[in-house]
Amino acid sequence: MTLNRPKPIVGVYEQPFWQYVRHREFRLQRCMNGHVRFPPGPRCPRCGSEESEWQKLSGRGRLCSWTVFHRQYFPEMPAPYIVVSAELEEGPLLIADFVGQQERLVTGLQLRLVFDECRSGDLDWVIYRWAPADPVA
Repeated sequence: MTLNRPKPIVGVYEQPFWQYVRHREFRLQRCMNGHVRFPPGPRCPRCGSEESEWQKLSGRGRLCSWTVFHRQYFPEMPAPYIVVSAELEEGPLLIADFVGQQERLVTGLQLRLVFDECRSGDLDWVIYRWAPADPVA
């Protein structure tokens, strides 16, 4: 199924991130001192290091919070829809749409990233979203 979504604004620092997502790979910047960061940027906010690499991560996290949008902000996204904030196993918080039922949401729920095909006008791309790690629980 192809989703209709507004295409994210991609700057110079986000470009590699979205290229990896397009290939269904989840990578974030990790500085040479081992700090994983999101959003991407020119230097590590913890140690100031300008040296980093794009490291493949687990794509697993723990639900911290969520909200249900009842107002339609984008024509491509009819309300209601759920957006969650999850702490990655590797540390940073990552916000994304939630794939699943609102009744499943409880702080601490184990999540996994999934990738879905999207369309914005006549442009195809890939988005990441959070889903329950155990889809049958």
